[in-house]
Amino acid sequence: MFIRNCMTPRSQLTTVPVDATIQETLDLLEEQGLESAPVVDGQGRLAGVTGYKSIFQSLLHQKGWESSFRTQPITPAVEPIQSLHLDSDFEETLPLVIRHPFVPIVDKKDSTLAGIVKISDIESAMAIAMGYGVKGIRILLGVVTDSPYTLEHLLEALKPYQVNIISVTTFDAGEAAARRILLKLAPTPKVKAIREKLNRRGFRTLSVKQT
Repeated sequence: MFIRNCMTPRSQLTTVPVDATIQETLDLLEEQGLESAPVVDGQGRLAGVTGYKSIFQSLLHQKGWESSFRTQPITPAVEPIQSLHLDSDFEETLPLVIRHPFVPIVDKKDSTLAGIVKISDIESAMAIAMGYGVKGIRILLGVVTDSPYTLEHLLEALKPYQVNIISVTTFDAGEAAARRILLKLAPTPKVKAIREKLNRRGFRTLSVKQT
C-alpha cells in the first residue's frame, strides 16, 4: 500500500502561510480546532509544522513577549519535520507518527505539500487490512518461522471449502521461532471442518471466533 492511498489530501487541510503572524496562526488554530498545522510557503512547499506548543516555547525566552507577540512572525515557531513522498510505503509512517502529530507527504519533484497522514488515517488503513468491522470468522494461528511455504499450505488447506478470505495478516509472536497468522474468513458453516483441517496440516489453532 502506498501512502497516497491512505493520506488526507491537501485540499482537506488547514495550512499556515509561512509569512503569517503568531496572532493569525493562533486564530487559525482556534477556528479550526487544531493543536498544530503544517506551514507552507507561497509556492505551497512544506516549511515545517507549528502549533500551540512550539509557539509558546518560542516565546518563553523573550522578555515582555505578552505585549508584542501578536504581530511577531510565525517563522521562529516553525519546527522542521520529516516528510515522506507520495510513493513511500505505508509502513514508513509508523515510526514517525508516534513522534509527531502527523506525517507530511510531499511531492518528490518540488516538495509541495500533497497531504498528511494522521493517526486516524493509519487506524483506518490497519482496520481495512485486518478486516476489522467486517462480519466473518476470525482464526488466529500459530506457526513456526522456519517452515517454508506456510501461506501456500494455508491456502491449499482452505481451497476445498470454497470460502472467501477477507484478510490475512502475519505478525511476530514475541518468540524467535514463532509467528502468528490472523485469518479472517467470510461467514461459513464449515468452521469446525476448517479448524480440524488446519490442525492436521500443522497449524496451531489458537483462537476461533465469529465477528
